[in-house]
Amino acid sequence: MELTVGAMGQHFHLKGISVQTTAPYAHSQNGKAERYVRTLEDGGQTLIADSGLPASFWGDAVLTVQYIRNRVPTSALPDNKTPYKVFFGKKPDLSHLCVWGCQCFVALPKELRAKGGPRRFEGIFVGYEEGRVGWRVRDLQGRTHFSRDVIFNELSTGSRTRLPRSLPPPSDVATRPSRQGILDIAGGHFTEALDLSHSVRSSHLPVDAGHGGVPVVLLCRSDWVAARAPLAAAACKALSADLISLTTVFPGSFDVASVSLLSLEAEALLALAVLPPDSPLSSHWDLHKPPVSFAEACTRPDAPAWRAAMGREIASLREMDAFAKCSLPPGCRLLDLKWVYDYKTDPDGNIIVGKEKARLVAMGFRQRPEDFGETAAPVARMTSVHVVLAWAAVQDLDIFQFDCKTAFLHARLRHDIYCRPFSGWPMAQPGNVLQIKAALYGLRQSAYEFYVLLSLLILSLGLSRCECDHGVFFGIWTTPPDSSVSMPADGLPLVLFVPVHVDDGLGITNSPSLYLWFLQSLSRRLHVVDLGVCSKFLSIVIVCDRAAHCLWLSSQV
Repeated sequence: MELTVGAMGQHFHLKGISVQTTAPYAHSQNGKAERYVRTLEDGGQTLIADSGLPASFWGDAVLTVQYIRNRVPTSALPDNKTPYKVFFGKKPDLSHLCVWGCQCFVALPKELRAKGGPRRFEGIFVGYEEGRVGWRVRDLQGRTHFSRDVIFNELSTGSRTRLPRSLPPPSDVATRPSRQGILDIAGGHFTEALDLSHSVRSSHLPVDAGHGGVPVVLLCRSDWVAARAPLAAAACKALSADLISLTTVFPGSFDVASVSLLSLEAEALLALAVLPPDSPLSSHWDLHKPPVSFAEACTRPDAPAWRAAMGREIASLREMDAFAKCSLPPGCRLLDLKWVYDYKTDPDGNIIVGKEKARLVAMGFRQRPEDFGETAAPVARMTSVHVVLAWAAVQDLDIFQFDCKTAFLHARLRHDIYCRPFSGWPMAQPGNVLQIKAALYGLRQSAYEFYVLLSLLILSLGLSRCECDHGVFFGIWTTPPDSSVSMPADGLPLVLFVPVHVDDGLGITNSPSLYLWFLQSLSRRLHVVDLGVCSKFLSIVIVCDRAAHCLWLSSQV
């Protein structure tokens, strides 16, 4: 608010700009500013971590990130221009940029220089200043200076205890375990995989006789990704160090220092990754956790279950006509898609075998503002759900639950969005791309588009939307809305409350036939599944004693 008073407030008034204030703690109302603040914070943390300087340099680091951000291209501006060029009409000069936090030596002016004393003092480079030619420097006593005559040593950090940037700290080198110790810690699985490396080399990979006749393993990118199998912590740490450095010493008959950046351990990893699922060496997967990538889902012992889940998702995408093959129009960007996996559990938290879930999710965080409109989709607040459930307990109403399968795919997009082909969707012509026609999970506007569709369908059935919570719908009928609906035996009007949370909803009514008519009406447009009497909703276990008019809610399984 301090920026909207005084001269700034008068400027806004003269330009016809109205100032709007957000609600307390409603960060989403100022989403762009909050996201940019987080970008600056992350950048400041990166500079602090890279330089090894203490947290007292936080302010200088954030100011430097802001200075640089104004001089790099951004997709928020037309033609990826820099903010500096938009402000001043010319390209920024980047020749003065240096490594932040490095050691530097600042010239002392003749007026401040003692006779016979040093001509420069040592300092730490901490940033720039707008509108001035020079650099901000802190001396080793913590005082800040600004000078245009500075010599930088960008290979060393600006502190008394310095380490060259190209070498690891001496403590890491001294504490690195020996190779025999690594094999002992890793266990017999790793040793056995090491013995299988030669067979893998000869049967699965091309061999190039280089480096004096020593076989060189040539790995393509996909093979190398598949080879990154989790092993013992000590073995993984040593393997990473071996691949980064070029000084791997081979045991046995090998007498060369390195072979194409790959050691025998890397070949053992590949051998471990290509073993059949029923091999005793394939026990490193944690099958209690879902896969984190498409490659992992296809190589785990339970890969058939996840392939089936992906097949069901692709079938749904084809059924809902979610994509259309086309050529990328000029000026349009491509989004990436990602497979996301999860288990389905029962009310007790046990994994339901055969109900694995695989969803194709769009990376909507890369969308531009012109790719979407409204994004906020109301959902039933937990307070509203508690009130409706309490009313159901008092009035002895039936509590049912329903779910909408592939919910977002039923809604259509109003903007043209294109994506790259993904695994499982073959393309006849390599140059073609996919136009996204359905509201995929991950797109910024998907939740809103589905809410609009669902709310229109519910309102068309004669229900009304609660004005204090747009995620709750209710309907009262004095006569049956359909011939299949019967009136309550007590002569009261028909009642139906429907709290909706994205694609999950409750049906609270005094007439089960009214609830069934409601689901059948929605099923004409959506794929709605009746889950019967509700026992768990949004991870909340519901236990009802209708005889005593009591209801218990528990968030612990």
